[in-house]
Amino acid sequence: MTNYEKVAILEMVLNGNYNTADVQSVIDALNEEIRADANKSLGNAQKNLLKACKNVLKVAEKVGHPKLQGAWIANDKQYVCDSYRIIANRTPLALKELVLENPLEKPLDVQAMIDKQNFDAEIPLPSLAEIEDAIKRCKAEIKANKIKDAKILYTIKCDGLYWTYNAEFLRDGIMATGATYYAKVTNGKNHFPILMCGTDADYFLLPVNTATEREGAYIV
Repeated sequence: MTNYEKVAILEMVLNGNYNTADVQSVIDALNEEIRADANKSLGNAQKNLLKACKNVLKVAEKVGHPKLQGAWIANDKQYVCDSYRIIANRTPLALKELVLENPLEKPLDVQAMIDKQNFDAEIPLPSLAEIEDAIKRCKAEIKANKIKDAKILYTIKCDGLYWTYNAEFLRDGIMATGATYYAKVTNGKNHFPILMCGTDADYFLLPVNTATEREGAYIV
């Protein structure tokens, strides 16, 4: 929203000619500016984490679950979730806050989903540069061949087992945590959730349940 549009709506308010949706749009725009100002001083690692959090919130908006439309604080952490992945920030960032219709309602206990997993093994991860390059190559192929409704997956093979994830979601985890070496998994289990642990945040990602023996990034 431009400043001209904000002024126009505020002038309508002064004249008594407005609706609550217009006023809310101005409030939302101003809050976004406040968050942007607060995030200007972040270091590179936290900027990567912020970008990943915003990517999660974009998907959450598409999913439409009312309890995922913003970040919330619980267990001394700030959470964002889109039903496919969870980011748990140790130091809160300036993000859109979750507002529940019923103030007595509690946010989802997503930490319980992480805690119930038996993470007793590790698998190697691609570097951020490697997975970003693979995603770009797949996107170029999708565009060149005009493939509709395409998805990019990424499969990691380790000790004869395969772990498959949405490639961009996996990329966001590596970007959010800086976990460019190993991620935690459940030993002996194909296609189980993955946990990446970083200095500023942890990233939990659900797998794509598909039978494959391919490795790296590919289009489906």
